[in-house]
Amino acid sequence: MFRLGVMSPKKEEFPALTRGTMTVGEYRDKFLQLSRYRPEEVNTDPKKQYRFLKGLVDPLGYRLMNHTFPNRQHPIDRAIVTENTRREMEEKKRKREGTTV
Repeated sequence: MFRLGVMSPKKEEFPALTRGTMTVGEYRDKFLQLSRYRPEEVNTDPKKQYRFLKGLVDPLGYRLMNHTFPNRQHPIDRAIVTENTRREMEEKKRKREGTTV
């Protein structure tokens, strides 16, 4: 199973996990990796969704917290789509501002 020396720090790392500067995909991967050490916190779909969205801690997470999703994959997919759309909009804005200067 898990070695005790590895499990303890990882178990403590999960509750503090936030997206920070990670992409949503990177955050999702880290979330899935660390959630194995705290199964009691993610043993139902609503718990997984809540914990995932709570860790986004930015306008993206706050917007998604107001929705109800049918399963745990749906908020992840919505977060990735929203992040990509925001990135594309920012890129278009930079290009537009760069050409008008």
